[in-house]
Amino acid sequence: MTEPLGPISEEVTIARPLERVWQTLTDEASVSSWLGCMRYKQEVGALFYMQQDRQKAARDDIDGATHCEILVL
Repeated sequence: MTEPLGPISEEVTIARPLERVWQTLTDEASVSSWLGCMRYKQEVGALFYMQQDRQKAARDDIDGATHCEILVL
């Protein structure tokens, strides 16, 4: 791949109270379990990583991981 990926956007309707959904989607304690990411911080500008290699993820190894940045929260 030679060109960067464009933004990813998706709309999903969840039949739960807004506050509960927001907490689950953004809370540092829950994000890593539902998203499978590493080093997530609930703040704009924070970097986190999507590591597909489970052994590397278990070691907190970001080599080869997808780097992600929180732009809006």
